[in-house]
Amino acid sequence: RGYFREAAVRAGPELVATLRRRAGGDERATVRKASVDALLAVLLVNDAASNLDESASRRSGTDLGRTLELKSGAVGVSEFDIAVLSRLCADASVATRKAASAALTTLLRREYTRTYFSSVTQSLENAWARDVLPLVLDAETSCSARAAEYFAMIVVDPIFQVGGDEPEWGDNNVPGRNRYMIAWRVLCRVSEGANEAGAARGGTRALKVAVKKIMDDAGTQYRSVSGPLLRELHRIAVKTLGLDREEDDETNRDIRGLLGSDAVQDRSMALVEDVPQEHSQGTDSLLASKKQMERDESEIQRAGAWCLLDAFTDCTSGAGKGSANGNATAAGKTFDLAAAVKASSIDAAFLSAAWEKLHEMGSPPPPPSSLDTSSMLTSPNAEGSNNAMSNNSEGAEHHLTEEQESSIIATSRACLRVMSRLGSFVPLMEARRSADNLKTLLQSFDLNPDLVGTAVQALIVLTDRLCGGGSGEKSSADGGVDDADAGGLNSSRGDVFSECASWSSDIFYSCEKTIESYISSSTTTVCMERLERAVFTAGEISMVGFATDEDPTKTSGRREPRPGDPARGLKMRPGERLIHLVQTLLPPTLPAIEVNAINGSAGTSVSASGGRRSMGRGPTPQSLRAFAFVTLGKFCLREEKLAKSCLNLLARELHRSVDDGEDNDKDNTSGNNKSGGYDDATIASSSPSVQSNALLVMGDLCIKYTNLVDKFLPAMASCLQAGCCSSSDARIKLSSLRASTPRSTPTGTPMIGSTGIGSALRRSRQSHQMEEDDSAMVRKHATLLLSSLLLQDYIKWRGLLVHRFLAAAVDDDESVSRLAETALCGPLLGKQRNLFYNSFVEAIFVLNGCTAHKIYAAAQASGDGGSGVAVGFEGVNLSGPRGRDKRLRIYKLMLSRMSDEEKIGVTARLAKEVLAGAVESDGDLSAACRSLPPSARKNERVVGRIERAKSVLSDCFAVLTSPSARVGRKNNANDVDDDDADPNMSVVTTSGNGPTATQLSAVKGRLLSKISRKHAIETIVPILCSLKTILASSNSPLLGDLMSYMVNIFRTYRTEVRELLASDPTLLQELEYDTKQFEKRRKLIQGGAEHGEEDGEGATAEGEGGA
Repeated sequence: RGYFREAAVRAGPELVATLRRRAGGDERATVRKASVDALLAVLLVNDAASNLDESASRRSGTDLGRTLELKSGAVGVSEFDIAVLSRLCADASVATRKAASAALTTLLRREYTRTYFSSVTQSLENAWARDVLPLVLDAETSCSARAAEYFAMIVVDPIFQVGGDEPEWGDNNVPGRNRYMIAWRVLCRVSEGANEAGAARGGTRALKVAVKKIMDDAGTQYRSVSGPLLRELHRIAVKTLGLDREEDDETNRDIRGLLGSDAVQDRSMALVEDVPQEHSQGTDSLLASKKQMERDESEIQRAGAWCLLDAFTDCTSGAGKGSANGNATAAGKTFDLAAAVKASSIDAAFLSAAWEKLHEMGSPPPPPSSLDTSSMLTSPNAEGSNNAMSNNSEGAEHHLTEEQESSIIATSRACLRVMSRLGSFVPLMEARRSADNLKTLLQSFDLNPDLVGTAVQALIVLTDRLCGGGSGEKSSADGGVDDADAGGLNSSRGDVFSECASWSSDIFYSCEKTIESYISSSTTTVCMERLERAVFTAGEISMVGFATDEDPTKTSGRREPRPGDPARGLKMRPGERLIHLVQTLLPPTLPAIEVNAINGSAGTSVSASGGRRSMGRGPTPQSLRAFAFVTLGKFCLREEKLAKSCLNLLARELHRSVDDGEDNDKDNTSGNNKSGGYDDATIASSSPSVQSNALLVMGDLCIKYTNLVDKFLPAMASCLQAGCCSSSDARIKLSSLRASTPRSTPTGTPMIGSTGIGSALRRSRQSHQMEEDDSAMVRKHATLLLSSLLLQDYIKWRGLLVHRFLAAAVDDDESVSRLAETALCGPLLGKQRNLFYNSFVEAIFVLNGCTAHKIYAAAQASGDGGSGVAVGFEGVNLSGPRGRDKRLRIYKLMLSRMSDEEKIGVTARLAKEVLAGAVESDGDLSAACRSLPPSARKNERVVGRIERAKSVLSDCFAVLTSPSARVGRKNNANDVDDDDADPNMSVVTTSGNGPTATQLSAVKGRLLSKISRKHAIETIVPILCSLKTILASSNSPLLGDLMSYMVNIFRTYRTEVRELLASDPTLLQELEYDTKQFEKRRKLIQGGAEHGEEDGEGATAEGEGGA
């Protein structure tokens, strides 16, 4: 063992780099898993050696400092190792995923003994939260169970086993302190992911699933886990917000009363005088550094505690969750949230104080506003709404960084969610104070939009608590009712509805006044943030009492509320005036208003001779339009009639995706009107944020009103390529910019410096780049939304929708392409196994834009049911040499997920419908193989059609020659090891000594190979011979592609081809000659590559020697 350690340390980075390369790049799953295990062993050995060097340096008194960290990073764990292991946590092999997650967990636990915090520790924590924790959602049961065990080991156990022992840590308990803080930092990273988009938000869902697994595994003994965990979370939540200082202040006052204030002051002065003068400056610096470290740790613990508390209170949601009134849970589930909270003996009153403190910390100084807030906050039935809560000056003294503000918002949102679940346990006095606080904040629009929805839900629960509902323990002194008093609960239910309706009406009134004052005002000096919050709040209030199964045709109605949603069935419809005001904010420009022509004031009376004029308002801010579309969508969810009238408005914003892309061809007869009949100026003035929100609203409406939204599927599908401008479009934009840029100022002075045309062009390129980045967000949202609708059968594969997904899989933005590929090859392909097989031949024609062929027309009309509404391919241009690489990537992607039977079927269809079609005497494919007459060469449309047909034939030959289309070739995903294989596959399939599944698979493979060979010899080769004669007569460039494919067939089936071509010795000689030339070129290429590698290694060695 000692020799192995010495050899591993001596090998150093070379051995680690080799194992890392094999783990991350080998095609075989068994090799990847073994490389991960070996890499972990080597890293642990090198890490142990580094720790020994550190211990030796400490004993000798040598402070290596940063040198130790650099040495540990060089031969120990590095960022490259963590990146490879993180990527392998999503590997196709289950065993590789397990090995990678185990390796990251082991390396993170090794950080317990570190005496310093390094960047490697931080990277390991981030990787564990980002890649290991989400494995609890894995479809493989063993993998998810292992991830839950790691979660308990890394997060849960340290919190309630080590927590509370901070005063005893000191320098002798470094592992305990590190173990405790690593748990909080991991939770803090999950909390930060809640504010991000895409996969990062999956961490919060994984956290909830992990907590639920732990509670379910504990069975009837769950109180032994939930009790200590809840008490520790309560302690940290109170401590990090400073809520325990009031008790400390009371204690200090008692001590002063006993000892006397003079004695305490003398003792403090004596302590200060004991510090030498020469050490005072160093002591102050040390104290400041210690306070900063404690402040950072406090922020981390605060974010982590509320994140875990949010997950804990939500872990019983869904099927089998415990009832909110503490009754028995569903069969087979023993965990009950209400019983766990009661058993922990925590005081739920801290929720009210915690929310007020968090709001105080996150409240910036009130922005100036020209709006008349007094009119905003006055409503017919408002009681005390003018008693606005004043922001504490202490919370507004310091400026929050963007990271701190994001953390406070995430923590505040978690606090409100916990309050909405535990509101029945909050004492009545605190519940009333929090309810009044939330009403005021919602009505004065002082809440961040990220908090409005959770604040409304918390306010509903608190209202129910004040009306006598809920299930917490309520004493008679609190004015509560007994849980057994069913009559009292039912009689108070009407009060809940009326109270919720009352404050909802007040907030609607404030929203209406705020928006109206902006639209009717002639001045532009307004607080846009407050206006956007008013628009967004109106939408959230309209969702009070919403249920997915409610009847949207009814204007009112009540349902029996269910636990956790006491307002279910309450339908708060906004007034017609408010709906009209929100719709006014949807167009790109604000409506003109009439003003007094004399003084410019709006709404003043004038004489009969006329003194009013119409004044334009300019463009509507895009952020305000985005909020307006979201709010309108929520209004539509509650009323079907409104939804019918607004669908065209929503679809209009999506048509910009079609208009942005380059047209395939002018003769493209595949689609509807490109702009949908909408004004070009309106379409061009949309923005990615507006598009994204309109798309998400359309998705929600598709679930609610499937039949109404179905005809707008082409517009929704166009968002898969939103903002993908072609180079020709870019040239047009730049040329128009050059033509419109003024050469001089109005005074005649030439423009120089930052105002010249060069600067204008640079600004155009920068804005174009920012727009492309924002458009990627629209494409990702479209991919996720359409995938979800397809999986839930709200929409079907219609027209060229699958081809748009394939084009998204090769998007220029890596995040978009990775997401589209994952969706296609994962759940979508799993739902419809023959998806790629049925679409492959059509994809060759669609991607090349060969619209005149009948296969293209049939593909576009598929699935429309005769309605004439089909998904087209407008705005996507992958044809020609420029898009060839992307097309070949799509073909390879599809072939790699096909079975051998499907590959044989695809080859047969290509030979019959493409190659045989080229041999015929009519059609574009036939014309592509022959010389065009002189009259046709002058017709650009005909030439363009023939060029696209040539691309179809060229792609067909490339597919047939590709190794991915070869029958019997193992795919990367199919190469699994023993841990991944089904245990039932290794047993004998028949009684006695019958063939095993492996033997049957081998026999099946040999049979399919024979079928493929027979088809190639008897069907494909005769077609190729006829096609070669045609191509040779016209000297077509496709002849080279054809000969490459024939050489490939001849090299594979040499004997059979010789027998078939015995009657054509000339062609046989050409094939033999071309085969020899092919082998010669291949040897030359391989030899050149080897020499290049040797030269590269020599140059590297020289460079290292020179260095």
